Amino acid sequence: MYRIDKIVLQNFKFFYGKKEICFDRKHVLIYGENGSGKSAIYWALYTFFQSVFKTEPRQVQKYFLRLSKSQESLKNRYAKREEDSFIEIYFDNDDHDPRKKIISNKTVNTRSDKFVEQITLVSDFIDYKSIFNIYNFTNKNRVKLFGYFEKNLMPFINLRTILVEIDGTKKSKNLAIWWNYLGKGLKPYPGMHDEKYKSFQALITQFNEDLFFYLKSITETANDYLTKSFKENIAISFDFENCTFNNFNTHNRGRNKKTIAPEIYLTVELLDTNFDEDASKVDRAHTFLNEARLSSIALAIRMAILKEKYVKESPKVLVFDDLLLSLDMGNREVVLNTIFDEYSNDYQIIFLTHDKILFHTVISHIKTQYANELKANGITDKNKQEDAFLEYWKVYEMYESELPDSKKIPVLIDYKTPLQKAYHYFKNNDSIDYNACGNNLRVALEEFFIEFIPKKFLKDNQGNPFEKNSLTLNPLIEKCIEYFTHLSFDISILDKLNRFRERALNKTSHYNPHSNYFKKELQETFEIINLLKTYRTDRIIQTDELLQFSVTSQSKKKYVYTFKPLDDIRLYLEPKGSAESLYSENDKRTYALVGYTEDNNSLLIDHVSNNQTLQEFYDETISGLEKKIEEDCKKADNIFDIIKNIEGKSLNELKRY
Repeated sequence: MYRIDKIVLQNFKFFYGKKEICFDRKHVLIYGENGSGKSAIYWALYTFFQSVFKTEPRQVQKYFLRLSKSQESLKNRYAKREEDSFIEIYFDNDDHDPRKKIISNKTVNTRSDKFVEQITLVSDFIDYKSIFNIYNFTNKNRVKLFGYFEKNLMPFINLRTILVEIDGTKKSKNLAIWWNYLGKGLKPYPGMHDEKYKSFQALITQFNEDLFFYLKSITETANDYLTKSFKENIAISFDFENCTFNNFNTHNRGRNKKTIAPEIYLTVELLDTNFDEDASKVDRAHTFLNEARLSSIALAIRMAILKEKYVKESPKVLVFDDLLLSLDMGNREVVLNTIFDEYSNDYQIIFLTHDKILFHTVISHIKTQYANELKANGITDKNKQEDAFLEYWKVYEMYESELPDSKKIPVLIDYKTPLQKAYHYFKNNDSIDYNACGNNLRVALEEFFIEFIPKKFLKDNQGNPFEKNSLTLNPLIEKCIEYFTHLSFDISILDKLNRFRERALNKTSHYNPHSNYFKKELQETFEIINLLKTYRTDRIIQTDELLQFSVTSQSKKKYVYTFKPLDDIRLYLEPKGSAESLYSENDKRTYALVGYTEDNNSLLIDHVSNNQTLQEFYDETISGLEKKIEEDCKKADNIFDIIKNIEGKSLNELKRY
């Protein structure tokens, strides 16, 4: 399937001169600081794909003329009069059959065939403003969406019926083409008994029926996203007011001889039994719901529209620009899950943001996704897991730079992890800087420990989770020592790292950037990181997974208990000599008994045991049974041999190494 291979921008918006941005047919993630030109990439893509809906080349060429010739010019201000401005996109497919398309002040070949149009019709561009504008109304007004559809969505929506103009010209199902034709009305105006008039009115009727049908079709999908994905107890509906032509004037009895646009009103229903029917209906949602919930509604509508126009066989591009800024962290995760679960296989995703936290959130999300795929396939190498996402994603950071003559230009650099940056400053002869190396190693270790140490250990003395900004290297090493002690692992490697933290990883200590003393400690820190990555901690039983064990009484009766842990059961391995993998006997969690079987009679149980080891939970359960039946039961010597999953495999049989 075709995907974008690279973009070439010349003198377009913030891009002065010629700049080639390689996509390599992969998904793309770009962080751009404010003023770096990040949004110029969004508008380059948008302008390029939107060009297929322009009826004349000059409607596109105007963007590449100098400002004195066009007030809508997007040509870079530094560019000289005679210098060209253009957007050029190279597409390629699995068969290496490349295609090149360009829009400029001289050439517009995106309309020379149907290739770009077919991509555009099944693609989408979603930025923060397009989400915000759905509900950006004054308090006294209802949310009206037809104008929003006209500005943001029409080119990406197809109706049921192909437009056939009154002269017999066959056009398209596209909503924008329908509305561009009908919105102009009939000029010159014919009589009401003229066949042209009757045909035009029939098209108005068809347009209303098809748009109403379309709104109904996306309503159910949008509400599914709201309730199932966003976990919102709200539902939306659209009130549709028909488009009219030559209707009666409101101020006199004459007719207006023009097309009046339809209107789409958004209504929200609160799915809460505490409200009666009148109170549950909200006509002005923007006065009742907060921005995060309104953004959820807007995104649910956009995702429903995307699903409605999905065509599996067509190349598709999905461009996001600062999409998640108005969402809380929980709903950010929902949207990211949706993007990567539903769209990453069929769409080429281009994700842009100026928010560094969001950028790292997305990186963490995609890293985890592809690392888990490798884990599921039995690949345990941590370095391979960490880099797996790079096979599918191009990641850039974007900053503003300055030429010798003070002209501002954007600079794109390949994203490097803190560890990769540390290696760069340690090994690259042209840029050796032990200070920068130590600082990046510090960040790399902080990132590692935050992922490596279980969340239940990342708490203060009062049992409260640490604040994000307090998870610095010193407390993280202390918590890892606590974690290793809990597992009876050797902590000497952490003691050594702690000594290095005070010197080589202390950013105030690098008085001599080429000191051999610090070089040795930095070298050993790299070795410690590589060793720490070989420690294994894998989830064998996930939270809420059903487990069973059986026990036999002295009278030979067999009892089978079914329970579920409310935290993962993990397998550990210390990379030390002939060490064997183990389940920690000290791991404590909550367990929920859900049922037991006695002589083939099954009974449901609702009992929760808090903060116990697996052995303590087992012993407590058996003791309770012995009291109930008033006889002793034979206990297992090794509970990891007799506790089994639903498929009948014991915990010891489930060990992967």
